[in-house]
Amino acid sequence: MYSLSDPNTDSVNAYTTLFVFDAGHVDTLYLNTSHLPATLLSDVLPMLDFRFLTHVAVPAGIEPAFMTDFLLRHSRLRVFEHAEYYGGQPTLTTHPIVHPRLLELKAQGIAGIERALTALGSSPSLSTLSFTICPNKHDSERLADLSPGLRVIAQRPMDTPPILLALKVMDIDHSSPHIIIMVPRIPNASFFSLGDDEASAIIRSLHCVHEVKITSASRETASAMLPWLALFPALRKVAFDVYEDECLERFGPLPGASAKQEAHDGLRRLAEGMLEGVVVEVGLR
Repeated sequence: MYSLSDPNTDSVNAYTTLFVFDAGHVDTLYLNTSHLPATLLSDVLPMLDFRFLTHVAVPAGIEPAFMTDFLLRHSRLRVFEHAEYYGGQPTLTTHPIVHPRLLELKAQGIAGIERALTALGSSPSLSTLSFTICPNKHDSERLADLSPGLRVIAQRPMDTPPILLALKVMDIDHSSPHIIIMVPRIPNASFFSLGDDEASAIIRSLHCVHEVKITSASRETASAMLPWLALFPALRKVAFDVYEDECLERFGPLPGASAKQEAHDGLRRLAEGMLEGVVVEVGLR
């Protein structure tokens, strides 16, 4: 049990008691600032020691030095979720943290993704990158803006595991800005820009990325990403997960089953034509 107080307020509600039951068996930890300010989360991190922790999700605003110490003390960690949600002070350090067992890295927004990759992208066991971009929340963001962060992955040694890149392209429901909800809205054309020669060259150097999974709110969004996907030099499989309602709406008055099959086949044929030799899977829902 830990008792904490928020120095920024005199309210009686500023005192918080944190109970940890059977810490030796905690394997998942979600930290958020809904009821506890980031400053207090920073204070409590050095006190926490979960021997079997495998998954942690952290918000923006935690002191990077405390976060680094926490990560290095929890060597069994498999999944790190950098839940900045497009705001707040960075939680991760700009210096590389080579975590021995980290398997999956999750992050949101171009800036958050780059910070996560800079900090943890050199971890030798890393095999899955799960990223979310909200292009209509930040009109200036482009696919090409992922390249600087992905440069870290391009520099991985040849004997490290191949990478699965899972990318969600979705919008934020503005009625609840801290909850990411799929909204059927197609990004601006500028979002799909391949950027300059350097940005494209970084993607062409990603020999470690063998599989990409794209989740989007429309078939148009998925198909517009094909030129970017064609840059990956060692791609073996691409899987598209597309919201079915948006696809069916754009196919007009076809019967439901026929429209679903036509959308499925059309996107698959287009992808197979542009991504020669790559296995293509399409899921519509």
